[in-house]
Amino acid sequence: MKMNKFNGRKLRYGSISVVITALIIAVVVMVNFIFTALAQKEWFKLDLTPETLYTLSDDFINLIENGDAAYEKSTEAPIAKIDQYREEQDNDSLKISIIFCEERDKVYEDETQRYVQQTAEQIAREFDGYVDIQYVDVERNPSAVSKFKVTSDIDIPKESVIVEFEGQYKILNLRSFYVFAETDTSTPVGYNGEKQFASAILAVTRASTPIACLTNNHGENIDNISGFKATLEEAGYEVRSLDLANEDIPKDCRLVIVFGPQNDFMSSRTGTSDINEIGKLDDFLDGGNSLMVFMDPETAELPNFEEFLCEWGVQFDRNATTGDAQYVVDKNQALNASGQTFKAQYSKSGLGHDLLGDMADNDVPQTIVFKNAMSISYPSEFKMQHYTPQDSTNPDDVPYDYGYNSPYAIHPIFTSTKSATRVSGGEIIANNEKTAFNLMTVTDHTRRVTTDAENGFSAAISSYVVACGSTEFASNEFLQTNSYGNTDALLMIMSNIGLEVVPVGLKYKPFADTTIDTLESADATAYTVVLVAIPTLAALISGAVVLIRRKYR
Repeated sequence: MKMNKFNGRKLRYGSISVVITALIIAVVVMVNFIFTALAQKEWFKLDLTPETLYTLSDDFINLIENGDAAYEKSTEAPIAKIDQYREEQDNDSLKISIIFCEERDKVYEDETQRYVQQTAEQIAREFDGYVDIQYVDVERNPSAVSKFKVTSDIDIPKESVIVEFEGQYKILNLRSFYVFAETDTSTPVGYNGEKQFASAILAVTRASTPIACLTNNHGENIDNISGFKATLEEAGYEVRSLDLANEDIPKDCRLVIVFGPQNDFMSSRTGTSDINEIGKLDDFLDGGNSLMVFMDPETAELPNFEEFLCEWGVQFDRNATTGDAQYVVDKNQALNASGQTFKAQYSKSGLGHDLLGDMADNDVPQTIVFKNAMSISYPSEFKMQHYTPQDSTNPDDVPYDYGYNSPYAIHPIFTSTKSATRVSGGEIIANNEKTAFNLMTVTDHTRRVTTDAENGFSAAISSYVVACGSTEFASNEFLQTNSYGNTDALLMIMSNIGLEVVPVGLKYKPFADTTIDTLESADATAYTVVLVAIPTLAALISGAVVLIRRKYR
């Protein structure tokens, strides 16, 4: 009888244990199911990454909502442009589409695509009603993206992301969302998603995408300037190569870049050729467009091209006897022992200052670096002018000096310090006048063009030539880093001379280093043994206590 009573009580307690265990398991499963569903619906998700890779910055949100207050010539913010299109077409359903070229689950499974996907979904949630996300399988259904192909024989890779609005689109490749080290182009060191999406959204909400052409038939090394090309694209330009001897400059080109030419440009002025590259540049600038020139001390003397630049007030300094270029050495701001890599000074006033917006006026301005730079002087035809504001209440309206030869005015953008010297042919050229050397300049040619002769209406058209005495300024070394402000400086300059709004100030997010560098292998082994042994020992002791207590109960 006692035995039956004991067995019944044991069975009853055992049944209760089974029920409690089952309930606990059911609760755990239910909680896991609920939180998984919430995470998939994006209602419950926390960004615990050290780099906040999955969180939109306030700068990005403000740019899309309000535009950028730093631009006096800013186009409307993307949200305002969408509202404008909706009103004009009486269609409140118009949205920006972010299109992934694979199914959602496949995109999520790939870690490199997942970063981009999460940023896109953040954008869609933040701008609900203005941005949507679509997923198409280009391998199964290639016709779904056929309207985005330039020609029918071009395939759009499945890793691509397309940003589209009202017929305007940009195709972004997966690699462009990441930043790579100079010495290792296969392993990303940071994520650049915000800037890529911002530049694409700005581009598609404009009426058209301007073209920037890189000349390629004078020995320019344009194959190794991926960072500069990416910066141009971020500025909203479609980048093309241009054989200026055999091709005309496209009508919708707004900016021509000459980057490190080694051979001279042909000119009809010499009477030796019917090909007139200089004439093409002249006509291009007369149309209110802009030119950027990057040269360095290794650039051979180019008589035709440099004569053309002198008309715009740009004279790259060379030894009058040998023609050798003059290196700038600024040891007070040096970043290396030779003093040929150094921090530059912002222009304090004038057009060169205005092009940089708030960059030059920050309490702690971003560091601008020049490497292997030649200085720029003004030709004798350009006389120094001193501007003095009269009766101005604007605190930013301050006196400044600039070079002037009607109708051209040239201003410094970046200079050395006044203690800098120059080196030519291995000899130091003393800076006896203790003046700062120009490292980058901008020349403005503004004129009025009649737009309505009958009513006497006219408009001001400005052309700009920006000259830089260093090709290294726009190298990957200085553009693909948050340590220096070279990228933002180029973006600001290109935005103002091309009248484009660009995502200045949006930084890439460097991946955190989660390795434990200071842990020796012996220590690691000891920690592993301790962490494995302690839980195991605790479980054994707990089990032994329970068994002993039951035995003597």
